[in-house]
Amino acid sequence: MIVSEKLVSEDALSTLDRQFPLEGFYSEGEQWHIYFSKSPDLTKVAEALGVPEKEFRMATLATRNWNALWESNFKEVVIDNFCRIYADFHDSKGQAFDYEILINPKMSFGTGHHATTSMMIERMRELDFSGKTVLDFGTGTAVLGILAAKMGAKSVIGNDISIHAYENGLENIARNDLEGIKLFHGGMDALPKGWSYDLILANVNRTVLLKEADALLHSLSPGGELVLSGLLAADEDLVLQHYKGKGARLKNRKEKNDWICISVY
Repeated sequence: MIVSEKLVSEDALSTLDRQFPLEGFYSEGEQWHIYFSKSPDLTKVAEALGVPEKEFRMATLATRNWNALWESNFKEVVIDNFCRIYADFHDSKGQAFDYEILINPKMSFGTGHHATTSMMIERMRELDFSGKTVLDFGTGTAVLGILAAKMGAKSVIGNDISIHAYENGLENIARNDLEGIKLFHGGMDALPKGWSYDLILANVNRTVLLKEADALLHSLSPGGELVLSGLLAADEDLVLQHYKGKGARLKNRKEKNDWICISVY
């Protein structure tokens, strides 16, 4: 097991998973606990995460019931009475929610626990998805795409470069008895050519958002909105200036725990 002394982006963890298949991970405060089947090369781990090697601690753990540990650490997510994200081992809340999403996150990202995902959901609550075309870029567990479909989107497209996320997303869509959501394994190049979307949800990281700015903006329908997260507040000026330089305008901004979610059009 490696413990990172500071939070890293979910996209960086996805990159790490492709290089070193992970046994599991979870966040606790300002730390990530990352589990490997065997001790990895710390230098390569640091490079994949973009975090100095000195920020890590490594420990060898005795054999345990990891499924029980995972269940004990995966807490359901409740955003007011608007949305509940839960797994099948959680008890019923006994209260009404506008939307409930059943997931089994496995090795995927975007469970709603992190500030970036919860802010995305909070922004979604403020938007009208009825009859809209939606792209869930970097879908992870597919919770945002699932929520968009439940909120009345006409069609939802999702993609992720992680095969774990792609497969888990398909499973979670089935768990919620939804049709009309299509997932693709890969980046922007894996998406249908020439399609445009009324709403694009992109909860990834700064590097990807800067790299794919042109493609994301070109995929946005006139009058549409592009919601960006996975960003530290310290990255705001850089990202905003980059998008404004391509003709985008700021529409909405949220901040939580030094992370931000911004909408442009």
